[in-house]
Amino acid sequence: MHANFPALYNNDLSNDSIRNDFLYNTKKPNKDLIIINDNAVKVLQEINSVSDLKIKESLLNKAMNDLTKVIQIDSNFYVAYINKATILRRLGKYKESIEVQQVLLKRKKTPEEIFGLGVTYEKSGNLKLANEKYKEALAEYDKYLKTPRATSQDMINKQFLMIFIQGKDKVLKQINSQLKKNPDNTELLMNKIIIEEFNRREFVSSF
Repeated sequence: MHANFPALYNNDLSNDSIRNDFLYNTKKPNKDLIIINDNAVKVLQEINSVSDLKIKESLLNKAMNDLTKVIQIDSNFYVAYINKATILRRLGKYKESIEVQQVLLKRKKTPEEIFGLGVTYEKSGNLKLANEKYKEALAEYDKYLKTPRATSQDMINKQFLMIFIQGKDKVLKQINSQLKKNPDNTELLMNKIIIEEFNRREFVSSF
């Protein structure tokens, strides 16, 4: 989970850190592909400790090529798309990252991934398209929250998304209003602390 923003989006996704309905659509997941994906995740998790830029780029490119092969073998291995898009962002290849995310959204549309595409647009400097995606993600959350599969975590995710739509101050004002009615709600208190500490610029930069 990303520090300061634990609920909404996980940059380095392993096969057991993501919502079960999103992982993959295959009836019999290929264990070899899972290993390749998890190795790519390890690269993402450890890459910041690599000081040599050439070695760092080489490791990221190898992981990206491995994930490309995973997708070619099993186009329904959804988490491989997410990790590949993350690697492309780390390489500064925002256009290619956006293209991977768009392909994924055609196969599996979730509010988390629409939000992720929005952040990539924001990271690339396209705030207009970023804001469009944030609003689209909000509409998807509103629909999903009406289904029996929705959880309290989805409601929290929606609340974090509102930071990108309304701004942190308005979201905190809403939480404070809720706390007046329910001051002992520990979930609200934790959300308030996390949102108060959240730095949008740092989050987008590290995404």
